[in-house]
Amino acid sequence: MPRPQYVNLVCPHCGHKWLEPTATLLAAEVVVYRGEQTVKRRVRCPNCDKDVIVDVPKEWLDHV
Repeated sequence: MPRPQYVNLVCPHCGHKWLEPTATLLAAEVVVYRGEQTVKRRVRCPNCDKDVIVDVPKEWLDHV
């Protein structure tokens, strides 16, 4: 599966929806969890500035 250029995100705190560049997710320094199939990364909501946890498929990391 090719890596998309943007990912739709929804903040669980304020409900804000936005498109986050995939490159930003992959460059995020904070790795919350490394699973077998996914890696959880933390990004900030541009609306309320709270943390949003995003599951990133491991196969996307192979193309970095």
